[in-house]
Amino acid sequence: MLSLALRGMRTRWVTFVGSFVALALGVGLIATTGLALAATFDAPERGTERFAEARVVVQGTDEVKADTPIGVRTSTLTNPRAVPEKLAAELATVGPVAEDRTFPVSVPDADRRVGADTTLVGHSWAIAAATPYRLTSGRAPTSPGEVVVTTGPGGGGGGGGRG
Repeated sequence: MLSLALRGMRTRWVTFVGSFVALALGVGLIATTGLALAATFDAPERGTERFAEARVVVQGTDEVKADTPIGVRTSTLTNPRAVPEKLAAELATVGPVAEDRTFPVSVPDADRRVGADTTLVGHSWAIAAATPYRLTSGRAPTSPGEVVVTTGPGGGGGGGGRG
């Protein structure tokens, strides 16, 4: 019986090698997938960052739904819709309300300082109360041409907290 198996292997060695390579590649693929999945189990939980001091954060809808002949289609918007004014007015009766508006910021030589692929954005000062950042020097902006700038990671002195 063993001699029959060895003769079959000698005559069909290409099939045997091909089967072995396919099996090895399959095991490698499954092992890699398992490692990638296992890496997500230990991912640290991200804490709140920008709105850590806010009691409640309300965000407008970031999906749009449309009825089509084949059913309801849903698509995610790149920029969420604003909270309706009526809801914002109702929330204002409960406590302080601030609208967060993100806008692009242009700084000369910013690509040299923070990296060419980094997009700089700004936020209104009214939303600063909901953030954990505090001014370390200077004062809050009082006119439209004034800004608060972060000192950045590892930056010493100067500037202010993020606002």
